[in-house]
Amino acid sequence: MNTQGVKAGDTQARDFLNRVHRMDRSLMWKKEQIVALREMATSSTSRISDMPRSDSPNLQRMEMLVCKITDLEREVEGDCMELEATRIDTALAILNLPNVQHQQLLTERYLRSRDWKDIADAMGYSMSHVFRLHVDALCSMQAFLTKERTFL
Repeated sequence: MNTQGVKAGDTQARDFLNRVHRMDRSLMWKKEQIVALREMATSSTSRISDMPRSDSPNLQRMEMLVCKITDLEREVEGDCMELEATRIDTALAILNLPNVQHQQLLTERYLRSRDWKDIADAMGYSMSHVFRLHVDALCSMQAFLTKERTFL
């Protein structure tokens, strides 16, 4: 197939495949935010100080924290469902590729988030061969995506 490098159209295939990773990172960030907000909510202790109090203390701070935590938890729940649907769509697209090596490589890289060295070791290839195979797999995925869009 293509051994000259990734063409412009292949970046569409890469973007399609990277959706799972991007969504997963976003989901992890939101979960970390929930943990941080919970820590803030549970660690609120009164501090004794000789400094005068503010004229208008924020009495609704705890309420705002709880509301933000609840909102984020709802977002996370929706994002989890969307991530799973995207993961399934991506897996089905990968399984439609004719070459089993392309399927294996793209599954390991984009669905299991394995690094290149682990993929090369698992497949029994050199890193350079895995990179060439990846370019071919992206071309194959781009052809599949283009074909699918013309039938929709």
